[in-house]
Amino acid sequence: MRTVQFLCGSLLVLSMTSCANKTTPVENSATTSETSTASAAKGSPDKTAGFTALQGVVSSTKKEVEAGKLDTAKTELAKFEASWKTVEDDVKSKSPETYKAVEDGVEAVDTGITKKQSKDALLASLQKLSQSVDKASK
Repeated sequence: MRTVQFLCGSLLVLSMTSCANKTTPVENSATTSETSTASAAKGSPDKTAGFTALQGVVSSTKKEVEAGKLDTAKTELAKFEASWKTVEDDVKSKSPETYKAVEDGVEAVDTGITKKQSKDALLASLQKLSQSVDKASK
């Protein structure tokens, strides 16, 4: 499904680009689309950025938990899903166990924040989530 969305988005961008810039030959647009699709299939830049963003969310959530700001921690953790969407299909296909660990980890942190668990319990859950994200990135 994500591949179809990416292709549709790429085609839309390419069609808008070719309409705005009449000097770009159609062949170059098709080649660019194929190259972009091949790069996206590998996922290297997007994948790296996705995992970097995930670790950033975990880190910022940890800082808020350490400061005792659980409402802000919950807001920070909510950003996890957007970054996770960029890499989750790849992780799921390569390692269903790691995928489940990340999913369970983020749920544990979210539930812990909602239930106002102790700082130590939340930090332990965040550490475990961070380790799962790190494992998923490899």
